[in-house]
Amino acid sequence: MNCTQFLETNYLIHPECRHLETKTKIYRNIILGSYLIIYRIRAQRIEVLRAFHGSRSPKIIRQVRKVKV
Repeated sequence: MNCTQFLETNYLIHPECRHLETKTKIYRNIILGSYLIIYRIRAQRIEVLRAFHGSRSPKIIRQVRKVKV
């Protein structure tokens, strides 16, 4: 079963994204096969920002903060 299906209710069970650390821990990640899926926790919704292949550089991952949803 795909762990993103229940992200709406189980968003806190996934770890904080170590590439985007914040005091409020709003950036979380899911590892799904060779992909790193990064999402942001907002007051009214969960925003899936990007999915990165495991071969991507962490410098590219830090740019995900600028994604507008």
